[in-house]
Amino acid sequence: MVKVIPKVAQHLGKKFETEEFDIMADLKEAVYDTIEEKGRLDHEMIAEKVFKENITAKMAFKEEVQEQGFVPEAPPVKEVQEISEKKFGKQKFKLSNGIELIVPVDVYRNPDLIEFVNNPDGTISVMIKNVDEVLNRL
Repeated sequence: MVKVIPKVAQHLGKKFETEEFDIMADLKEAVYDTIEEKGRLDHEMIAEKVFKENITAKMAFKEEVQEQGFVPEAPPVKEVQEISEKKFGKQKFKLSNGIELIVPVDVYRNPDLIEFVNNPDGTISVMIKNVDEVLNRL
């Protein structure tokens, strides 16, 4: 049932003309936060965090997730909770130029550490800020 949530979020992101990487980043953060705070997935809390002020999108998300069989009260087994935290605790990006980034959720949302800039030519620049050292891992 966890797979229902990203599918619905992507579908509604396209419908409401929101960048897919923004929707997926917000979704991962929301899933991680709800598991941390409540010990289970809460589709209403996820809707609030992903679609923020867009009331129509929030309502559509809640309805569509329930229509697809999501059970909001089912608490995850401890192993599932740990896997979800690992999977949703980091943002993974593969850029069109081949660069791959793995960024912890708390770093992703901190504009003092990373910034995505929309350029006038339609490209996106990624700025990594305030780095003390770079380690090379094999």
